[in-house]
Amino acid sequence: MKDNKGITLVILVVIVLIIAAISFVSISFVFSMNNNIRIKEVSTNLLFIRAKVQTISEKHNFDSNENLVGEKISSDNITEDINNLISNGVLTLDTINNDEVYLLKQENLNEFGLDRLKEEDGYLVDYTNNEIIYLKGVQNSEKVVLYKLSDML
Repeated sequence: MKDNKGITLVILVVIVLIIAAISFVSISFVFSMNNNIRIKEVSTNLLFIRAKVQTISEKHNFDSNENLVGEKISSDNITEDINNLISNGVLTLDTINNDEVYLLKQENLNEFGLDRLKEEDGYLVDYTNNEIIYLKGVQNSEKVVLYKLSDML
């Protein structure tokens, strides 16, 4: 009788399935961690903006001659990104018309010392509600897109 000292096909298939399962778990873990890192990065940037904006808002509340920073958003100058926020329920037209909502420009970000941030990413400030909104949004591990700093914390 012949001695078979090699790996059988069944054992080989089992080993391949185990390696595939481990790879799947590892890859999904890495993607999940990447999403969490992105959320932390964006929320840190928004916290920096909020710190600067709070000072400006307090100065404005104390002295109405002190200007708020950014371009005032009204129903006349709603961009596609802002329209997207409205359709996703992040903002309402009432908020835009009744509150102090401003879009930060590159020169505003530079004044804040945040020149590494780019205007194209889009940063809205609601001075009335002390809320910072990231126009692009960032997706969490549950596949929900977060726009507001308060939702990211």
